[in-house]
Amino acid sequence: MSDTIGPDDSAGSASGSRLRLFFTSLPGLITAIAALLTAVVGAVVVLGGSGGEGQSDAAVASTAPSSPRNGLIGSTPPPGPGTNTGSQDAGTAELEGTLAAQDRDWVNLSKGYLVDSFDGRADFRVVKDLNDGVITLLGDTLLIGQLAQFAVIDDEITKQNCYAGLRSRRQGTYDVAPGLEGEWICVQTTDESIAAIRIDRVDVLEGALDLSYVVWK
Repeated sequence: MSDTIGPDDSAGSASGSRLRLFFTSLPGLITAIAALLTAVVGAVVVLGGSGGEGQSDAAVASTAPSSPRNGLIGSTPPPGPGTNTGSQDAGTAELEGTLAAQDRDWVNLSKGYLVDSFDGRADFRVVKDLNDGVITLLGDTLLIGQLAQFAVIDDEITKQNCYAGLRSRRQGTYDVAPGLEGEWICVQTTDESIAAIRIDRVDVLEGALDLSYVVWK
């Protein structure tokens, strides 16, 4: 019994032959390469678009302002200025509190909070300097702009005395070194309020600075 090829088998064989001839001919090769390139380019565009959106979202997230932190050391209210460091009788205290600042924090005394990045309202920045062994309060400098001013006075810490001291001896930065715990510093805030901060704890290695503060009306 001999093998025979039916009509369907013959048609399939002829179709396969034509397909092989098409892909081995020059027009067939060009068509196949064009289709492959179109598929690759489409995949790159899709993947590239997704990556671009992700990078854009990451960039927006990195530049978004940080949420304010009150930085409270504890629930106990800060003690008022002592006998030789002031009386709050002259001028009504608008805001009192304590802040536990860390290296690179921005401090807003008028509102009593800390932020990780400048929000346009902060008074000064806390920056540790391991070379000099100090923590610097960066206020009104050429690099940052018109922010807080500082002054150390020998008189009692009152609104009037701080105001007078800031008029005569203000400076845009102040270096806080270990051993200055208990010292009061007069501050003119960014919104031009008169305030004072007391150094409660200094840890230069950790970049930690605990402050008590009072802001007068």
